[in-house]
Amino acid sequence: AFLAALMAAVAAAQSSAGQTCDVVPKKDRNCSGPSSQRDLLDGPLAPSVYDTTQRPLCEEDVPTVVEVQIRMTQLNSVDQKLGVVSISGYLRMYWRDPRLAFPGVEAGGCVDSITMSGEDLDKAMWVPDVYLDNGVDKQVDTTAIIVNSNGAIFRTEQVRLETANMLDFGRVPYDEHVAKFTFVSATQDISQLRIVPKGGTVGPGVSGAAVVAPAMVNKLWMLPEGTEEKGFETAGSTEVVDGRDLMTASFDYKRRPKFLIDQVIVPAILFLLVSYIQ
Repeated sequence: AFLAALMAAVAAAQSSAGQTCDVVPKKDRNCSGPSSQRDLLDGPLAPSVYDTTQRPLCEEDVPTVVEVQIRMTQLNSVDQKLGVVSISGYLRMYWRDPRLAFPGVEAGGCVDSITMSGEDLDKAMWVPDVYLDNGVDKQVDTTAIIVNSNGAIFRTEQVRLETANMLDFGRVPYDEHVAKFTFVSATQDISQLRIVPKGGTVGPGVSGAAVVAPAMVNKLWMLPEGTEEKGFETAGSTEVVDGRDLMTASFDYKRRPKFLIDQVIVPAILFLLVSYIQ
């Protein structure tokens, strides 16, 4: 499932909004340039050439744009006591790094993209220091990075995310809630790094596709309308706080009242009646 999702995202990575400078080298040679992960590590990513502490630049004084998206595959649980929502899926980030551009096939190169996997990938190249601001726990199973010939980078992690959320049970068993996942840069303000939803616009507002999900069913909770038939997609909301972008990906969910009534409320009432009669 991870590989299938990874390959399906290659096309999206190649056309990522990100930064739009033209950095594709034009070379008239037969199959030149890197064609494997090792070629990148020994060439453009060699420590003597590539500075992992330097963010990618298309122009001077222009911040690096990073697009973020969650592809949710399952709502695992809602801890109603602690207010913790747990999901499984893929955490995706897109940006451009002109230093890693290479000749594509049309320019005489061997490949149009190179997939990188394995441990310590984040130590070999610059990766946005974007973290989950309201996160409780993050478990990463697999990480992969696709480097496209035009310098567009696609990074995906197969993850289990847990976030703290405010829950209101005033209308149980007809309560409705919002699961929020807020992303922010650890060290870089908006003069250096902008965080936007996938396909969204830079700056405050609602745009893009921050959460996407395939068709799925949850026995306890109802996800956005139409999820059981075709999945859902929700926009992201961005605001600037203390000079940094906070991008919130979210989705609505509400309780299936019949399950709670049948499995909890009715048995509890029957138990009380039996106890009273005895």
